[in-house]
Amino acid sequence: MPLATTWKSCPAARLSRLRAATVLDYARYASARGAPGDTVHPWAAASLHGYTWVSGGPPAGPGQLVLTAPTRLGPGGRIVLLTADGPRRFTVSGVIRTGAQAAFYARSHWPARRVSPSRCSRA
Repeated sequence: MPLATTWKSCPAARLSRLRAATVLDYARYASARGAPGDTVHPWAAASLHGYTWVSGGPPAGPGQLVLTAPTRLGPGGRIVLLTADGPRRFTVSGVIRTGAQAAFYARSHWPARRVSPSRCSRA
C-alpha cells in the first residue's frame, strides 16, 4: 500500500510523521472501574490521534497500560480490565488526553482474532 494513500483513521499529515511505519489499529472490548473507555488498542495506535500527556509515559513492557483522562488512576496504579477473554491485570504507565474516544492502550496486546477488509476504508 503506498504511503500517499489517505485512510479515514490516519490523515496523510499524520501518516508522514510516522516515517513509513505501518500501524494496525484494532479494538477489543475492555472496561474497568475508575477509567473511561470500553475498548483496548495496541499502544502504537495512539499515534493515529493527537494526544497530550497528563502524567507518566508510554508502556515500557508487558502488563503496562495507558489510560485516557479523566481518571482517578495515575502512573503506578493497578487496574483490572474486564475483557471478552476474562480479567487482565495491568499497571498504569501513563494517562493521556485526546479528542478521540476514550480507550485503553497496551504495549503487549493480544492479537486481533480476525482483520476484516470491510473494516478498512479509504477516504
